Amino acid sequence: MVGPLRRMALALLTLPILVLTGLLAMAAPASAHAVLESSSPGRGSQLAVAPPTVTLGFSEGVGLAQRAVQVVDGRGKRVDDGIPTHPGGDQRSVQVKLKPGLGNGSYTVMWRIVSADGHPASGTFSFGVGVPAGAAPPIVDVDPFVSALRAVAQVSAYAGTALVLGASLFLFVLWPAGQSDARMRRVLVVACAVLGFGAVGTLLVQGPYVSGGGLGGLVDPSLLMETVTSSYGRPLLLRILAAALSVPVLGLWPKVSDDEGSGPGGVAAAGNVLLLAASFALTGHPTEATPRLLAEILDGVHLVSAGVWLGGLVVLFVAFLPTTSERDQQAVLPRWSRIAAGCVAALVVTGSYQSWREVRSFDALTATSYGRLLLGKVAVVLVIFAVAAVARQRLRTPGVLRPLVTAEAVLGLVVLGVTSFLVATPPSRITFGPPYTAGVTALDVESNPIRLEVAVAPTRTGPQTMRVKAMTMDGAPLSFVAASGLVVLEGNKASVDVMFSPGAPGEGSANVIVPSPGRWTLTVHIVTDSTTDFAGAVTYTVR
Repeated sequence: MVGPLRRMALALLTLPILVLTGLLAMAAPASAHAVLESSSPGRGSQLAVAPPTVTLGFSEGVGLAQRAVQVVDGRGKRVDDGIPTHPGGDQRSVQVKLKPGLGNGSYTVMWRIVSADGHPASGTFSFGVGVPAGAAPPIVDVDPFVSALRAVAQVSAYAGTALVLGASLFLFVLWPAGQSDARMRRVLVVACAVLGFGAVGTLLVQGPYVSGGGLGGLVDPSLLMETVTSSYGRPLLLRILAAALSVPVLGLWPKVSDDEGSGPGGVAAAGNVLLLAASFALTGHPTEATPRLLAEILDGVHLVSAGVWLGGLVVLFVAFLPTTSERDQQAVLPRWSRIAAGCVAALVVTGSYQSWREVRSFDALTATSYGRLLLGKVAVVLVIFAVAAVARQRLRTPGVLRPLVTAEAVLGLVVLGVTSFLVATPPSRITFGPPYTAGVTALDVESNPIRLEVAVAPTRTGPQTMRVKAMTMDGAPLSFVAASGLVVLEGNKASVDVMFSPGAPGEGSANVIVPSPGRWTLTVHIVTDSTTDFAGAVTYTVR
C-alpha cells in the first residue's frame, strides 16, 4: 500500500512543478510597479521657451533614489539643480528645477525612482526648446547579479519565516518537548540562519538594486542609509529584529531549560510572529491598496497562515515523525490537522481577496505575467490541499503518512518560490489594459465611405500598438499609399502623432507612447491616391 502512495505522491509533485516551470518561463522579467502617467514638458514635445521645472506624475506614490531625476543638454551637461522633490507633498509627483537661461536645443530627462513596494522604475524622454526633441538614450537596467542576489535573499526570507513560524507552533503549542530534540534544534538553527540571511541580504541589496549599481553598492554606506530611511527600508529593520529575536525566543541561546515553562516564551513567540507579519505586509503590494490597513492586515494573516502550515509540515517531516513514538504522534497529529485546516481556510479567504485586489479581471489571469503566476500558485496549492486531505485520513498510519507529508513539504517550497516571483512582478491591475477593437465608417471630402477596423493594445499608459485595416463597404481589402493619425486626450490636454507602417494590403500598424490615462480619440487618415483622403475616429479609455 505504501508503494502506490509514494508513486502517487511523486506524480503529484511532478505535474505542478512542470506546469510552474512553463509558467515561469513565460513570465516576463520583473519590472517596476510605478508607471509614468504624465510629464511636463511632455515626451517628445517642442516648446517655444525653456520651462522652469520638469514634473513627472506616476501611478502610485514613489520614493526618491539617488539621482532620481536628471536633465541634460545635448552635450550631456546637467541643467537641473540636482534636488528632486515631491511638489506640495504629493508622493505621486516628482519635480526638479531647471537652471535659468537655457537656450534652444534638445534636452533629455533621465529618471529613476522607487515604487512603493521597493522596486525601481526608470526611463528617459526628450523635449525640445525652439527645436524638435532629439532621440532619448536607452534606459539603464538593473545589474543582473544584483537582481539575482535580491531574488535569493527574498526566497530565503520567506523560507526562514515559514520555518520560524512552524517551529514556534510545535514548540509552544504542539510539542514542547521538542526543544531538547537534536533534530528539532537543527531545524531551529537552519530557520534562524536562513531568516537572518534573507532579512540582512534584502536590506543590503536594496540600495544597489534601486540605484542601478553593481555588487559594490552592497557596502556603500550612503546607499544603505538611503534604504533604511525609506518607507520600504524601515520594515526591513523590523524583519532583521525579528530574525535576531528568533534565536532566544526559540531557545537556541540562551537555552531555555525544560522546567521554565512555555508561558513567557509563547508570548514572546507571538510578538515575534507579529513583527514578521508586519515586515512583509508593509513592503509589498498592500502598501498601494485601498483601504490600505485592511489590505495589510489580510496580507499579514495570509503570510502567517502559509508560514505556520508550510513550516509546520517541514518540522513534522524532519523532526517530529522520525523521533517521536506512535503514542505521541496519535496525540499531536489530530491537533496539527485541525490547525492546518484552519490555516488553509484563512489562506482561501485572504488569497481570494488578494487575487481580486491585484487582478480585477478574469482576462488578466492569462494575459499578464502576474495572472499566470497566480494561476500556477493556485494550481500547486490545490494539489497540496488534495494531498493534505488524504493525509488527514491516514493520521493513524505513520508509515503511509510520511510520503504524503514529504509531498506537501516539497510542494510548499514550490509555493514559496512562486510567491517570491509574485511579489517582484507588477500586479495585473497595473499592467493589464484590455485590448480595444472597433469598426468605424470613414469618409472623404465628398462623403464617400469606407470601413476601418481599428485595434489598440494594451489600453494603458505607456507603449501601445495601434493597427488599422481599410476595407471597401462590402468588406474587400482597400490598399492605400499612406496612413497616419492623431490621438488626442479629452479636452485637448495632450496629443500624439501616429504614423502607420504598411503591412498586408490595406493594413498598417504603429507603436506609440500614450503618456496619461483618460479618454483618448484616435483619428485615422487613409490616403488612397494623390487626391483622396478618408478620415474616421474612435474613442477609447486608457488606464
